[in-house]
Amino acid sequence: AHGRAVGYSPPIQGGPVMHRPSQISGWFSAAVFFLLFGAAGPGTSAQQPPPQKPPAPGQAAGAPQAGRGSRPEPAMDPARARRLYVSNDPKDHSLGYDFQRDMDRKAATDKRYQEVTRGVVDFSKVSYRSSVGDMDIPAYLFQPLKKRGANGHAAMVWVHGGVHGNWGEAMWPFVQEAVKRGYVVICPEYRGSTGYGEKHHNEIDYGGYEIDDVMSAVGYLQTLPHVKGPGYQAGFATQKRIQGLPFEKPALYIERSPLYHVDKLRVPLLVHVATNDTDVNFVEDQQMVDALRSRKADLAETKIYVDPPPGRGGGGHTFSRRVNPETLQRADTPEQIDSWNRTWTFFEWSLKPSLDKSKPATATSPGGDARLR
Repeated sequence: AHGRAVGYSPPIQGGPVMHRPSQISGWFSAAVFFLLFGAAGPGTSAQQPPPQKPPAPGQAAGAPQAGRGSRPEPAMDPARARRLYVSNDPKDHSLGYDFQRDMDRKAATDKRYQEVTRGVVDFSKVSYRSSVGDMDIPAYLFQPLKKRGANGHAAMVWVHGGVHGNWGEAMWPFVQEAVKRGYVVICPEYRGSTGYGEKHHNEIDYGGYEIDDVMSAVGYLQTLPHVKGPGYQAGFATQKRIQGLPFEKPALYIERSPLYHVDKLRVPLLVHVATNDTDVNFVEDQQMVDALRSRKADLAETKIYVDPPPGRGGGGHTFSRRVNPETLQRADTPEQIDSWNRTWTFFEWSLKPSLDKSKPATATSPGGDARLR
């Protein structure tokens, strides 16, 4: 609810299409065939085209003539064409990008976390192998200082948002509250996240392998004896597994859009959106909200916040992540307070973090567990 927006679908952009050499050679062969044998084919007489009318006064020879069935060619605007052009070559994905700058910023973030978590939570940076099998995924791990026994803690896989984003220090007050409530929290820096160098950056696979990277964090959590067994479900143009725009590869974009997978939802889902979101357009949010309300009302809880005070990025996109960058304390508004109260209630209801399954349960155990000793 507070990471990547579930209603997101990539915007359609215009631009010329680069044709493959095989297509060009096919067109060339067809043109040669036409010149040799005529439109009627070999062994027949081709009908001669009717004589063309002379060009009108002031009109260049060969220019399209106005009239039925024809229209003039629009004038080409080279400057606008350059702005609209979108490459589909992975080599163009990060031209001129400053990877060292991102790595320096990430080092500063890690240092800040080491400082603010000291004596408050058990913080560490870990890594695990993605189930795809090609990459090690770094992650932030936040745990209570005092661990419960076996299966004693509910856990969260907390996913940062953004296309080429990362886990930032502004999330600290919220993750701190989660740990206080008894959760173990892991925050994956899946492929495409910034701050880990060029290779990690360029392996971005939006809606594809990055999901495998995130879900693989569950396997890491399963190695922690004090974490409860999890319940979950798993499954742009220069990205090497996409290499095209939506109009070029509609089936691939549909496959990666959550809007087309609503009917597969089997677990509770909370969605909060803002009408003044300038990152994910509200019309896209509304499609997801409408689909969930109409087809998964028993599992999905949704709320639309009308023009809440914006956060530091994306307008209303970060309305519930308002944090003072100096103190790392929440900069609350009524909407932010309401959103987080609903969020924690949702997780309490679904995950019961106060229930310590490492201890024998009684009829009065937190969470309403009716088991007896």
